[in-house]
Amino acid sequence: MPMSTGRPKARAIFACGLLVGTLGWSRTGGADTAAPPGPAPDHSTAIQPPAPAGVSCANVHSASIGTYGALARKDRDLFLLSNAHVLARINAFGAFRAQRGEAVEVPALGDAQNRTNPKNLARTVALFSHAAPTLLGRGGGNSVDAAVALLLQPPLALQVTGNIEDIGIPTMTGGGRPVGDEELEKLLFNRVTLAKSGRTTGCTQGVIIAINATTVINYPPQARFTRQILIGAEPNRIACVGPDPAGAQIAAPGDSGSLWVTNDPRIKDRNGNRAAVPVGLLFASRAAAPGTVVVANPIRDVLTALGVELVAKAPPVGNNPILDSLR
Repeated sequence: MPMSTGRPKARAIFACGLLVGTLGWSRTGGADTAAPPGPAPDHSTAIQPPAPAGVSCANVHSASIGTYGALARKDRDLFLLSNAHVLARINAFGAFRAQRGEAVEVPALGDAQNRTNPKNLARTVALFSHAAPTLLGRGGGNSVDAAVALLLQPPLALQVTGNIEDIGIPTMTGGGRPVGDEELEKLLFNRVTLAKSGRTTGCTQGVIIAINATTVINYPPQARFTRQILIGAEPNRIACVGPDPAGAQIAAPGDSGSLWVTNDPRIKDRNGNRAAVPVGLLFASRAAAPGTVVVANPIRDVLTALGVELVAKAPPVGNNPILDSLR
């Protein structure tokens, strides 16, 4: 790619042909069977109702365990948001097998069965609703790996405020509008710290290293994704709180579906508080260096594809925590 003079435009930054693998943890066979060594964080072991987002979840008929990333809504309905490869049961040919109404549990049954705490029971909290379609092959052009499950009523097993474990309630841009291309450019060029809350690695941090990336995802089979966000680890700044543990990664198998939000003292709401603005939905990691470079779907594309909005704080129209803070 030729270099241009002056400040580059973020829309011209690509990562073409990056081969990555999905982050869902399979309970049966395959490349994603191994959970990280050592005790799992509380995001999978100590989940008691009502549970926040950022914790273990799974379709009861699926071999994949992922993360309940955020709470979404449409009209009066509430939805659990995660990846399609977590909730929709992708088969060996890349097709979705999940039927509307299949049970989704928090925590995932595979996590609950491995715990001695009798209160840490897998609970059916939602029913699979729909997923964004995925085109297979390197010639396809996908933008999101996302799905939602309709919360049971009344939703006693989940918090309904939008709270995410270790992060809090996210804040949208003015009037509830999701982050778009202009905000992503600002986040990239200013190296704004992001955070996510996931089932396996808990709360970790990273920075955007590319936007509008084109990636080839090995489910299998392979699928091509465009307009993706690449997020990289910064040494000694991975853990949200305290020093980085040995071998720290920003994501690992089981973190699929986590929501990346801003976690930077420069990004504040109108009241001067740090704002957790949703940026992207985690779904894959670079195969050559797992957990050091991950891929996220732009949150605007996710919400548009699914026809939902996030349950979050919505500042007045004209109040944009990212653009207002990074002038």
